[in-house]
Amino acid sequence: MSWLVLLLASWPNSTYTPQGIFPPLILALVFVTTFFLYMKTISADAKAARNHEVIVWTMVLTLTLVILFPFACQDVYYYIATGHLAERYQANPYLTTAHQIKDWRLDPFLSATNWGFLTSVYGPLWTKVSQWLVALTNQQFWCAVYIFKLFAGIIHLVNTLIIGLTARRLGCNPTQAMFIYGWNPLLLFELPGHAHNDALLITFIILSVYALTVLRGLFCLPFLTLAVLVKYTPVLLVPFFFGWLIKKRWLTSLLLGGLLALALVVLWWLPYWEGITTLQGVLRQQNFYSIKSLHYILYLTAQDLWPTADKALIFKILSAALSFLFVMFYLWLLAGFWRRQSSQPWQALLSSAVLVFVLYLLLANKWFQPWYLSWLLALAPLLPWPNPLLSVTLFLSLTAELSRLPQMLLGHSQVVMHILTFLVAWCPLLLYFVLQKSDFPGRSDDNRQ
Repeated sequence: MSWLVLLLASWPNSTYTPQGIFPPLILALVFVTTFFLYMKTISADAKAARNHEVIVWTMVLTLTLVILFPFACQDVYYYIATGHLAERYQANPYLTTAHQIKDWRLDPFLSATNWGFLTSVYGPLWTKVSQWLVALTNQQFWCAVYIFKLFAGIIHLVNTLIIGLTARRLGCNPTQAMFIYGWNPLLLFELPGHAHNDALLITFIILSVYALTVLRGLFCLPFLTLAVLVKYTPVLLVPFFFGWLIKKRWLTSLLLGGLLALALVVLWWLPYWEGITTLQGVLRQQNFYSIKSLHYILYLTAQDLWPTADKALIFKILSAALSFLFVMFYLWLLAGFWRRQSSQPWQALLSSAVLVFVLYLLLANKWFQPWYLSWLLALAPLLPWPNPLLSVTLFLSLTAELSRLPQMLLGHSQVVMHILTFLVAWCPLLLYFVLQKSDFPGRSDDNRQ
């Protein structure tokens, strides 16, 4: 019922579209309500439910969110423009922007995006998928929007099934894992709801974990490489999976899997690669920052403290400092994973991978968005429940969406809005340290369901 309220309120210019203070209130009500019911379901009903019941209701929820008008983010229009450049104009989206096409304003596939000045910032696998999806639209713009949303919805259902299969391979409760993934409000809202390409990225991350349970991990690195070829951030996980294969002494799988991964990189980049200029979109995006990032909060603070200082210099210093801090924590996590002797090595691998994403999003990433928390949810549902890290990950998926509220209520101009946005998004991290120090059920590596 909560999703239906949001569904009706999302459509522009309808009689149900709220005005004024009501949109943030509706958004807060929907997410808090659905999250409460979601957590209650995980805790109380997962053991009693059957797998087919979870799948059927995941299909119902997914279809509901596919119908949702994508009002909270416009990334889908950028995907469409990128695919359209390649399909209609036979242009290389890594070298040509939408705005470089003659009369681009007359083409809704190109003019709908606010990022038409930027070449592609995604991997070649997603660029090709975007082209294929646009080819199905018969040049109908709104058909394109809902084809992308339907694709994300189908992938979300596939991911739910794969995470259940992977949980079974790891000795976890597959029904509960499918509950945690398939019914998560952030995933439903951002993937089928707004067609983010993170759905496909998650597919390959889950498959890389599954691959470690069969054929001595032969296809782990190839699957992880496919994730990187959708969006580059999963490259952070490669040393951990690499280390797992070495610790297991699956050196043949490491060698052959590495060669397959290299072949995939060459295969997918071949149609687009024109030297380092091919990455100009990604390199340019490194200078963007969002109001939800720690980088931006520190940037505003530095400007207040040193109003006459060079803004570009402040930006570079902060970027270098936060990146250095992330690298130090990253190496510490990697070293700890390598040295760790655990009765449940899977939990060590998955926990390390989740923490890497958390640290990256908190420290190194300047362009933080709520749907980036979906990366954590590719791995966290495979942890035993209850578990401090899994609990905090789920609460982060709520507060990431609630971090939209300060901006909706206060607008862009007030500094307090930026601080509130950041604090709301990341406040569950404090809970993690509390739970870690408490006698929290499920802390032990030996407690699995």
